[in-house]
Amino acid sequence: MPVRGRRGEFAKVEQRRREYIGDAASRPLPRRARLLARPGSPFAALPRAGASLALAGLFVFVAFGAAMTISGGPVEAPLAQGRALPTRARVAAREHVTATQIGLSTTRAAVTHQRIRRLELRIARALPATMHPQQRASAPQLPLRATNGGLSIEAQPWQLTADGTWRTEVVAYFNDEAGQKQPRLHAQVAFTAYGGETLEADPWVHQTPAAIVTTRGGSVDVVATSVDPDVGTASLKLAPPATDAGSFSVSARSVGPHLVALGWTPLAESSGVRAYRVYRQTTEGDKALVALVSSAGNSWRDANVSADGAYDYTVEAELANAATLTATAHVDTPTEMAQTSIDAIEGKGLFLFFSPDTTDANSYAQFDPDDVVARAVKAGVSDIELRLSRGTFVEAANPAVHAWLDRLIDAASAANIRLIAWSVPRRNSADDVAESVAMARYRTPAGNGFDGLSLDLEPGDNYMGFGAAARERIADYMQMTRAAVGPSYLLIATVVSPQITHFSNDDYPYSRIARFASVMQPMEYWHHFRTAHEYARSDVADNCSQVVAQTKQLAGRDVPVNVAGQSTDLGRTGSPSASELHWCLGAAQAAGAIG
Repeated sequence: MPVRGRRGEFAKVEQRRREYIGDAASRPLPRRARLLARPGSPFAALPRAGASLALAGLFVFVAFGAAMTISGGPVEAPLAQGRALPTRARVAAREHVTATQIGLSTTRAAVTHQRIRRLELRIARALPATMHPQQRASAPQLPLRATNGGLSIEAQPWQLTADGTWRTEVVAYFNDEAGQKQPRLHAQVAFTAYGGETLEADPWVHQTPAAIVTTRGGSVDVVATSVDPDVGTASLKLAPPATDAGSFSVSARSVGPHLVALGWTPLAESSGVRAYRVYRQTTEGDKALVALVSSAGNSWRDANVSADGAYDYTVEAELANAATLTATAHVDTPTEMAQTSIDAIEGKGLFLFFSPDTTDANSYAQFDPDDVVARAVKAGVSDIELRLSRGTFVEAANPAVHAWLDRLIDAASAANIRLIAWSVPRRNSADDVAESVAMARYRTPAGNGFDGLSLDLEPGDNYMGFGAAARERIADYMQMTRAAVGPSYLLIATVVSPQITHFSNDDYPYSRIARFASVMQPMEYWHHFRTAHEYARSDVADNCSQVVAQTKQLAGRDVPVNVAGQSTDLGRTGSPSASELHWCLGAAQAAGAIG
């Protein structure tokens, strides 16, 4: 569940940003995970997304360097995260395919005829040509700004996404006595958008509060209210994105080796648009009509692409006067996912998250990768689900953390510990899914990486929302990810426990998720008393056994189930004992959970 947590104090903004992200100033920095649910959350007994727990049999990690208990015997906690780390009951299965490449480090194959042809196409595009009206260059636009007392907000111009929506970020600054804007990393600002949708951005991106604002068209009024410190409210009217014929354009991107997403300008009704035609051309020069979209649509996904391919797309808008508008985009798909099998998650496992902030309690700097792996081996851990992204925000976003991550991955590989890329989706956007897939594809310079992808599918304000909209987003995200990675890739769906919440498919899309999941992983956190309470064996065993059958029933098929069990205090509920973990593990296995 979404939470708010402390971060390292802000100092010298530009220096910090250079330290964390170098020249890539637009690259978002991560938000660290916390285990406490936000007050008022409908799931107060559950940890937030990004802090899911998993039952690994006989051990539990205890916060802040306390002892780790295995069969009742104390062992030093291998990963003192500031919160207890999870244990987990495991599941068996079939072969899958995983990744080979990510934006931070890639290994490319030798030059092929196809690549030469691709280069020829790029050269041809660079040559002078008659520009279509819709592709005309426009003068640079400055950020829009509004100031009211001690608070200022500013927004960049709208950007068209591959989902056919418009996106911008609204950033809040605090004015000093001289009226100069100052970022505040720890400040809290509530954003509201009238005519659009807001999603809280990670404050590390701008070192100050910000919100992602999206719309499908029309003007948007954004109101920012400072909460801490309380210095007032500022509002900003964002003009409607251009929808005239002269602004017609297309945005396209590869979501994975087997999926391309395209979005284009939704032309105004006054343009007389009747329909949109989508054409695809390969490097061999073949051009074909691949989609006919009604005038009400302005996005399309191409699931009939191959890995390591080059594609040119043309979107034609058919107008009432028999004229057409065209916009083009080029997409290169990444290489195929690397092969793996579901045995990557058999045995004991844990979830691990970290912060790039060296002043943070969960800072990566406090964990020596070799020591972490050595302690995990001693505890009998066979796999680790490692959180790499939260939405489009990458956890290892600066060179120091990147180097640390490489050391951890290589050390785990040398110890035969499998790694699963753990992603926390926030919206069912092409950018969000592409980031998850990219994380799973990551390889170190030594060639080591991940053996699967785990999606932590959560409802909530800062995630997929609530109600019917959340159900659609979660199901669509799962379907899009499966299409992107291919039919055999190990894709784990970490889902809300139907045992604890009493959810049905009317509340949460279990059956729609299960269509595309290799494994369903319900989060079963049985501690719910906020006063001293001794949990009986039957209490724990019933929770961990019944959730297996309930998940399979709601899935509508005999999908493998892996129980993610509780091992920490979820906000005054107390941490489970070693005996409780034994009970949960045994009950889950007896009920048919894999592991």
